[in-house]
Amino acid sequence: MKVIAFYSFKGGTGRSLAAAQLAVVLARLGVSVCLWDFDFQAPSLQYKLANARKDMPKRVSRGRGAASYILEAVKASEKEKLSSLRQISILVPNPDTENGNILFVPAGDIEDREYWATVTNVSFQNRFRLAGEDDIEFFEKMKTLTGRLDPAPEFLIIDARSGAGEFPGIGTRLLADDETIVLFTGTSPDSVVGTKGMLNTFVQAQKDKAEWIGNLEKAKAKGDEKEVVILGENRVFAPKHISLVLSRLPQYQAQGSQFHWYTDDELGRVTRRTAEDLGMTSPALLPVGLKMFILYSEPSLLMEEHFVIPLSGEVEQCPLTVGYLSLFSDLAPKYEADFLGLKPAIEELRPYFVVVDEGRLVNPEDQSWNVAFRRDTITSTFDRLYQEIYEREYSRTKDKKLATKAAADALFETGVSAAEEFGSYAGTGLREVADGQTLSDEETIRKWCEFDSRVGFGKFRAVFDAKGRSGEIRLVNNFLTANRAPEEANLCSFMTGYITRVLQGIYDTENVKVEHSPENCSQQGKPACVFRFNATGE
Repeated sequence: MKVIAFYSFKGGTGRSLAAAQLAVVLARLGVSVCLWDFDFQAPSLQYKLANARKDMPKRVSRGRGAASYILEAVKASEKEKLSSLRQISILVPNPDTENGNILFVPAGDIEDREYWATVTNVSFQNRFRLAGEDDIEFFEKMKTLTGRLDPAPEFLIIDARSGAGEFPGIGTRLLADDETIVLFTGTSPDSVVGTKGMLNTFVQAQKDKAEWIGNLEKAKAKGDEKEVVILGENRVFAPKHISLVLSRLPQYQAQGSQFHWYTDDELGRVTRRTAEDLGMTSPALLPVGLKMFILYSEPSLLMEEHFVIPLSGEVEQCPLTVGYLSLFSDLAPKYEADFLGLKPAIEELRPYFVVVDEGRLVNPEDQSWNVAFRRDTITSTFDRLYQEIYEREYSRTKDKKLATKAAADALFETGVSAAEEFGSYAGTGLREVADGQTLSDEETIRKWCEFDSRVGFGKFRAVFDAKGRSGEIRLVNNFLTANRAPEEANLCSFMTGYITRVLQGIYDTENVKVEHSPENCSQQGKPACVFRFNATGE
């Protein structure tokens, strides 16, 4: 069983949500995990897990939690009490598979006065001071018994208390001994300074443990039983792996009625400054090989906390999701390919336009690019074309389906015409590179996607099937669907025609078929407009 402890010097970093999110993602992949809430002063995981099991807060009843478990074990027979760990855990089942369950061990019912009497009890607090070997043995037994739960968890994920002292020390030193710590920090000076102090403490503990192991091995080799006993009574606990997380980094700043989206350079400066302030570039920490992961703030979480990668259902498309998957790949490398398998539905997205001031399209980088035209300049033209053809066809046939098809076909041909010149250029000009070399079809299509992503239509991305001449063009931030209600006329037939003509030019054949359905359209609330293409002739 692999142990991963989540820790932060300051609260409010998104640490607890990230711990719960890791448990949910692993369970989604069919992996059984156990999640401990060891933040006894401010437990919250039962409320976060309500997104995966709605009745979770109610299931955490009086006496059901790690706090009462620990206090009663102090008073009673520890052997008898430690055999009942399953009684305080709550199952969060995966609705899509028999595997991949979460066994949740809550801190306790924080709405019950008895809980607060428990965590302020002197006997309870003394247990965390590790005054004797019995206290160390107690928590190690808890960890051992966790591994014997049914279903047996492959991971134990611990949400440790923030700050410094006995409570966070249990989660980050004893329980995470030879395991992994995820160290969260914000950008504020107090958070960075405190995190630096704890980071140096963890790194020093690693050095002390290496020295301790060396001394123990020497004592055993010499047959010095007295020294072996002394070293055994003075064990050193240290994490084996440390992952740093810079969390809740903002992506934009409001400036009046507009937004300034931070550039990569601006965000990079903040990241580098934080790394330097943490001492990651110092000679003492360089040999440790620390990595720092970025988790961007997600505005929708401020309105209602939820999992961007749910236990079941559609993965939310946002930079936070991408950051989570990068971090989780480092924490559980065995499942890196599975984490990456969630990424096809995700775009690392900074919008190529934002809609402000009655529909005006604005480039978020410099507030200018397409500041000259308004949203209705484009869409009203297409709407009028669509409506005129629809009405003409309907008056002739009295058939809504035929009228809709005729209007969509007209938009499709308009898109083909709009891409006529560029399609011809794409097949030659985009393909050519230096020294007479040429790009493959797939490379040319990717280059086109990158090129057109800067024009203002949205962000294009190509995903290819194994055959290479079929796949999907995914369009995020599609200007044709911006601010359009689901019931309004869909204008994506224009883009279908546009993409068709470009691909005809690249593949040098008219035998290209592109399909787009409302079920795969951002106008219907989907994360991207998906255009399925096939140039195989099949």
